[in-house]
Amino acid sequence: MLHARLASLLSILAASSALALGYAWWITVRFVPSETTLAGILVGQIDPTWKRASLLKDAALPPEASQPGESLADHSASFVIDADLDADGHQESAAVGVYETTDGNFGRFLLINNDDQRSLLKLPGEAGFSALWHKEGVLSWATCMECDYYCDIKSSTDGYHLACYSGSD
Repeated sequence: MLHARLASLLSILAASSALALGYAWWITVRFVPSETTLAGILVGQIDPTWKRASLLKDAALPPEASQPGESLADHSASFVIDADLDADGHQESAAVGVYETTDGNFGRFLLINNDDQRSLLKLPGEAGFSALWHKEGVLSWATCMECDYYCDIKSSTDGYHLACYSGSD
């Protein structure tokens, strides 16, 4: 518990320092996972190690996110995208959020739902920003709206996988 509080305090101090240095809000913002169910499903049924999780929503964004050029819409991004991601003729719903595990670790997630199954992709670390882009039939997931690092979501017979790229690729 002390370790989790110390990590939380260090995260707040790091975010404050980053703000002072002029970083974009999506780099510094942190969220507090607070729900025990997502879309009516117990978080422990989504991932047995989870204690709490929250889907990201516009209402939780800092005031800077509404400034011109700073919004999700200004970057063609979204927290939820409904599209046929696996070319089966049926739409899936992809949503991003944050989680906390039962042992106090945090991270980001991408949850893809269709009528009969769920796919979960996780990024352990901080309970920070992430968003989705859907361009030319490709779903992408990133933790920054102006960085050259992102992951495309690839569908295969055994679920969804990340194919990640950086500006140097």
